[in-house]
Amino acid sequence: MKSKKPLLLLCVIVLIVGSYFIFNLTNRKSQNTANPFHSTETKESSESSVIQYSSVSETSYSREHVELSTQELTNYREQIEKAGYDSTLFNDQEIQKMADELSESHQSVSDYLKNQTDKKTDDNEIKQARKELLNAGIDADKMHDNEIIALLKKAKKENKTIVEIAKNN
Repeated sequence: MKSKKPLLLLCVIVLIVGSYFIFNLTNRKSQNTANPFHSTETKESSESSVIQYSSVSETSYSREHVELSTQELTNYREQIEKAGYDSTLFNDQEIQKMADELSESHQSVSDYLKNQTDKKTDDNEIKQARKELLNAGIDADKMHDNEIIALLKKAKKENKTIVEIAKNN
């Protein structure tokens, strides 16, 4: 009889914990479907190479308000990709600003982006940056291209070399 009590107690604990997790999981699912900012739509297009975003992952923590809908943001991201730029380099606020400026200037996304020199970093620039970092004793081979691009942007913004920026980080 003594050996059955711990087993029964263990079963009751497992049942309570399992019920708790099932309840919370069900509750989270119902909250997500009631959330107007959560989109489960997926766009099936073999033509587009734009990364598909859900509204939840696009949440921006900036205080600036974005008036564009998720669909409009997706359309602008597609146009950015078609123009040969990486759409992930633009946050929602930057796309909102671009849309506002495009509506005033009546130019295409491609023409607008040509004037934005800090948004396009080509492979040669990344290779050159890696060489400069390696020459300075920084192991750039362990760095992802996005990290190199971030350093390049910061260097351009602060009018410093990539080596100075990398050493300060």
